[in-house]
Amino acid sequence: MNDLLKKAEKFAKKHYKQNDEKHGWAHVKEVWEVAEKLAENFPETDMEVLKLAVIFHDADYSDPDKHHLNSAELAKGFLQEQDYANEKINKVYQVILDHRGRYRRAEGEAETIEGRIIYDADKFRWAVSPEFYDKYYSLFYLDETRKMVDEYLKKQKGDDKEQDLKVKCREYLSGWKRAQADYQNLQKEFGKKKKEYVQFANANLIMALLPIMDNFKSAFNQIPEQEKDSAWVTGFSYIKKQLEDFLRQNGVENIPTVGQRFDPELHEAVENDQGFDQEKQEGLIIKEMRPGYKLNGRVIQAAKVIVNSKTS
Repeated sequence: MNDLLKKAEKFAKKHYKQNDEKHGWAHVKEVWEVAEKLAENFPETDMEVLKLAVIFHDADYSDPDKHHLNSAELAKGFLQEQDYANEKINKVYQVILDHRGRYRRAEGEAETIEGRIIYDADKFRWAVSPEFYDKYYSLFYLDETRKMVDEYLKKQKGDDKEQDLKVKCREYLSGWKRAQADYQNLQKEFGKKKKEYVQFANANLIMALLPIMDNFKSAFNQIPEQEKDSAWVTGFSYIKKQLEDFLRQNGVENIPTVGQRFDPELHEAVENDQGFDQEKQEGLIIKEMRPGYKLNGRVIQAAKVIVNSKTS
């Protein structure tokens, strides 16, 4: 064990003494025993990050509902004092959050192998209990964890045929639950794709109308002041508004330009032939050359703009 882990254990033990028996240092040792065995199946595991996360995962249990957040903050503070790498600190922080079932339900599945291991290791003691087996067995991320549970139960209860049958039934039930979950995820994905298709089904029509909208805007900008109240301008204004309303109702929105800071995701800069304006901040858009649009939040035409810049 390296010096950092020794210091972490010494520091964390002081906090675990304040916890109840179920969340004391003995629990940390149990979780690490399972986590270490699981990690043997995944050579990509960062063992130091995993060990630190296990050491701190229940360290602050003063508020059970927020213990994962409080424990993660405790670990973060300690590791910052040790000049631990920020990237590693962030990973330890996330892995600690990933051990909490409520966090998983709220924020989604753990993305790292360390997060999946700590979740399974923390729930292992519940899964080997007959009272909670059905609740936790199917929730494990890893098949290796389910195998460990099965082996543990066989060792405890013997290898009799009845027990084998029960284990098989549980495996089949767990497999069915996973298949059901996969099907539900597939339905959600299909619904998402269907929604996107509906949102962008008219994209080609919209793209064809945008040049017309641009020409309308350009034409109105050229109308002499004395002509703006004439009947023909009023008529064309009504047609322009109808087109604008149609585009807006179909999810089209204008991209803000003049006065905004240049964003390469939204804007396309053209050569600045107006010179640098000392009264305005560098990087601000000072003129729109062509409007930009989004369709249902996605950029379909970047706005062409002139940016206040010292270089052309």
